[in-house]
Amino acid sequence: MIKYILSICISICSVFTLSARSNVDAEQLVDRWMQIVQSRGISAKFTIKSFEGKDLISQEVSGDVVVKGNQFYFDSEELSLWFNGTTQWVYFKKTREVNISTPTADELAQTNPMMVVSGYLSRFNSRLINQADVHYHTIEMLPKNEQEKFEKLIVKFHKKDKMLQSIRLQEKTPVTYEIIITNYQKDASIHAKMFIFDASKFEGVILNDLR
Repeated sequence: MIKYILSICISICSVFTLSARSNVDAEQLVDRWMQIVQSRGISAKFTIKSFEGKDLISQEVSGDVVVKGNQFYFDSEELSLWFNGTTQWVYFKKTREVNISTPTADELAQTNPMMVVSGYLSRFNSRLINQADVHYHTIEMLPKNEQEKFEKLIVKFHKKDKMLQSIRLQEKTPVTYEIIITNYQKDASIHAKMFIFDASKFEGVILNDLR
């Protein structure tokens, strides 16, 4: 379950690539967000919570994420992950092992839904709701096909700076995931080396080259 939650988290900075084109305001929010991610990149802190039943928290994961274009770095208590657009390194902190791979599109979707998220979200209809809210722009996303895993996504952007605030994903089962984004740095210095695993900083780790 944790791996699934983490995979959702890694998609936070690209999750709206092709969201609702039927609503001009929603499209503008998405386009502005993607321009920042693609050109300047962002760094932020996140918290992911999973709820079962009546909003009882069953799991919680926190960490840091840096994203620029299709490259990203992700760090949590359990693992760190680097992806430079071609090669992926996953460092498991408990076992001190690093898996190195050149993932296919299907494999990459397990940890970087950036590769398939546009197709995923093209299957959802979106609309702005709660427009009287003075703090957030809220987008409701509903699946076009009843076979989809999620029956609803609620996405919030800050009205002040148009940055992503949260994503709430509601399954058909009594399980809901919520991703909350804080401590944005839009103009942070982001270098290509941030997305490459540096073995010299992890003495004694076991490298598993799966390429």
